[in-house]
Amino acid sequence: MIFPRTTTVREIQRNYKKVFEYAKRAKEPIIVMKNNKPEVAIVDVRKLDEMAAIASGEVKYGQYDQTQEINWERILEQLKRIRSFRGKGQGNLSKFVQEDRLQHL
Repeated sequence: MIFPRTTTVREIQRNYKKVFEYAKRAKEPIIVMKNNKPEVAIVDVRKLDEMAAIASGEVKYGQYDQTQEINWERILEQLKRIRSFRGKGQGNLSKFVQEDRLQHL
């Protein structure tokens, strides 16, 4: 198992350009830790578009064309879908992820 790269809020404050360049170059998320807990992820916009395309079923994993235009509408739709699972009593994100993975096998 490969562990994701992590950074801290303090590191971003001091060296945000390096952190952002790494995210763009590596095409992998960087997990931002706060009090030793994952808080947010920094993702290259092309990787985010790829993830949205896979989640929407438009492409299969490994078949995304990095040279195509970024589909902002697709990204926004997927972010809204994910945000709908936030909060108590509004859905189960773990169940959503499991079901979504099954749909895209």
